[in-house]
Amino acid sequence: MTDEEFERIKAAEKDRLRAKQRFQETMDTLKRQNKVQSTVRRMRAAANRLLRDNEDLVTRVQSWTARQAARLEVALSSETEAADDDLVEAEEQLRQVRADELVRQYKAASAERPRSSGEETMTDDEASTEEAMPEKTIGRMRERPTDPDA
Repeated sequence: MTDEEFERIKAAEKDRLRAKQRFQETMDTLKRQNKVQSTVRRMRAAANRLLRDNEDLVTRVQSWTARQAARLEVALSSETEAADDDLVEAEEQLRQVRADELVRQYKAASAERPRSSGEETMTDDEASTEEAMPEKTIGRMRERPTDPDA
């Protein structure tokens, strides 16, 4: 082997080693890129999964909130209806009290009214039968007390 052949072989080997080194650097760069891309894909997949989970949770919360709002509306409407019923009952009681008071005032006014000379006075017998009769109210008779001796 001559020096010229040796130098040529040596230069070829250097070129092959340089090419191998470039190839190795390119491989390392590609591996790093693949690793980064793989990490990015995993991060994207995890982010997408989290977004889906979050959307599911938001949907569930919205559904739960809608159910609770509907329950609240039903409860409030029931209370309003009950309050309306109580108001109607209270108004009815107030009318009854006013009617009783008006009847009492008329009776008091008629009892205080002086009798004219033409009117007869009641006998004791008539007075006792009048007392035994129940007092009349607007639209109905009061119940007679039961006599335990009778």
